[in-house]
Amino acid sequence: MKRKKFFENLGNIMIFGLVVTLVCFVIYTSASYFVLQNFDLQMTMYGDPTSATKIEIPLMQLMLFTSLLCSSDVVAAVSIVDYNAQPKLYSCIFGEGVFNDIVSIVLFNTIESL
Repeated sequence: MKRKKFFENLGNIMIFGLVVTLVCFVIYTSASYFVLQNFDLQMTMYGDPTSATKIEIPLMQLMLFTSLLCSSDVVAAVSIVDYNAQPKLYSCIFGEGVFNDIVSIVLFNTIESL
């Protein structure tokens, strides 16, 4: 029965899992790149202000990191929703988590190969 609801809602699941993950990736990458380029972020060793160095992350490494951030864990959301009470919501949340992880893995491997 759970499988049937999953495939009935495949369109919604794909939108949440694919499109939203890619949108989050673009937003995270753009915001991180903007902050790193326009603000003087520094890192110190053990709070010693004399050892301050500017944080510089190449764009490809930043994209790899943000592709990992786009993957969300839906265990908490799935544990709250009861399948018998709300089967459509449960299948959408569960399916979004599955597609979200897949998209993040493919995104990471694609950027890594570049």
